[in-house]
Amino acid sequence: MKILLVQTASLGDVVLATSAVHSLKHAFPEAEIHFVCKHSTADILRNHPWIHTLWVWDKSSKKLNHLLKLIFSLRKHRFDAAITFQRYFSSAFLLLCIKANKKALFSSNFLSYFFKHRIQHVFIGKHETERNWELLKTIFPTIEYKKPILFPLIPQQSLPTKPFITIFPGSLWETKRTPLEKWIELIRQLPSDWEVLLLGSKADNSLADFIKKHAGRESVHNWCGKLSLLEVAYVMKQAQMNYSNDSAPTHIASAVDAPVTTVYCSTIPSFGFYPISSRSFIIEPAEKLDCRPCNNHGKRNCPLKHFNCGNTIDVSSLLKPLKHE
Repeated sequence: MKILLVQTASLGDVVLATSAVHSLKHAFPEAEIHFVCKHSTADILRNHPWIHTLWVWDKSSKKLNHLLKLIFSLRKHRFDAAITFQRYFSSAFLLLCIKANKKALFSSNFLSYFFKHRIQHVFIGKHETERNWELLKTIFPTIEYKKPILFPLIPQQSLPTKPFITIFPGSLWETKRTPLEKWIELIRQLPSDWEVLLLGSKADNSLADFIKKHAGRESVHNWCGKLSLLEVAYVMKQAQMNYSNDSAPTHIASAVDAPVTTVYCSTIPSFGFYPISSRSFIIEPAEKLDCRPCNNHGKRNCPLKHFNCGNTIDVSSLLKPLKHE
């Protein structure tokens, strides 16, 4: 059996789509699973033992040309099933153009009327992996739900010998970012012998440098951009706790069952992107805010200019998960 999965959205979405890979591999151990993602998320799936072929769509330039080249390559194959978890026009267009016995997608896609297998994407009240699983079931009715799964790589860089936590200060959307002062205060209240690894992409270096400069502790290390994504997953597995905004690190933690505390500023857990590790903690503003959530994904800036959803996060609530050690 040859199956194609398509998820060309952000890194977190791709990580969560490995739940579908897990479900399919459990149901059909001999299945040949192909996966389409975009270039910036491909590293998290490279050498994944359950993915037969990783197809990469380069969206960085000449987006349409690269999509057509990808479709041309995929058309050399005939798939038993093709499923896209991405709800945009381009992914449905890709499905229309390739050869597959059965095709499935969410009905919110503009082109969904051309497909027999489609269901509504229920945004509130279900985890994203459950939504993806229900889409799988339109083709494979008896398939079991399985959690996301990644296979970490041991980094060459030596890990701290003392207990440590990780903090991921970045997020694509400004209103998803916990104010840096909250992380600084958290670090100052940690046990004196604990270390802190600040992780993220190279784009997060300035955030990490600010935290390191103002935390007032030698045991704070900026590792942003120094590890591959799968090495980051390994580090998270070894940490006493991983702190993340509502962004990809939360889902990487879930995919390796690492302890994680996720802070929700402008977004809310019921959107379906909450952590599902065995040890998961959710932090939200202490008071109910009428303006929250202000958007499904977050915004570049607080529409009301006060950012109370981030500024009212209680640092003592960030410390509580460490007491479960």
